[in-house]
Amino acid sequence: MRLKITEVSFTTEENWLFKLSDGYSDYFILSEEFYKKKGLKNPIGKKEFDSWDVGFSVLCEVLEFEEQKVVVKIN
Repeated sequence: MRLKITEVSFTTEENWLFKLSDGYSDYFILSEEFYKKKGLKNPIGKKEFDSWDVGFSVLCEVLEFEEQKVVVKIN
């Protein structure tokens, strides 16, 4: 699924780092702690964290956790 980054939040005010959209729904890349708790590998590394910004498109896989659509893999 191709998603576009619509917002970035590196503060503790939000539980997500990147908010993405397909034009219909919102998807999230959450903090590393979330992925560890779920036994998942964090889908982004330092390179992506440092270079991604609003408007960047990402090809990824998504799962739903507690009614929140979460990016779990970058393709």
